[in-house]
Amino acid sequence: MTDEEIFDIAEQYGWMDDFSRWNFKETGLIKFALAIKTAEWVGLTDEEIDKAVKSCNTVDTYKYFRAIEAQLKEKNS
Repeated sequence: MTDEEIFDIAEQYGWMDDFSRWNFKETGLIKFALAIKTAEWVGLTDEEIDKAVKSCNTVDTYKYFRAIEAQLKEKNS
């Protein structure tokens, strides 16, 4: 998410004061944080899922899900 996109969302729930600080009324900060948190989710492509599956070398469900989780964490951090 770009800074511009974050500022656009911030403007929906608050305002910037004369000192360039963001201010939020009542539940505005919570709503802003939730909007940022849910604004963008990057999933895995089919190729990335295939790579995760191939990296397991066995039919071990736990390793399979951990490999996918590791790729999602990398993409969404």
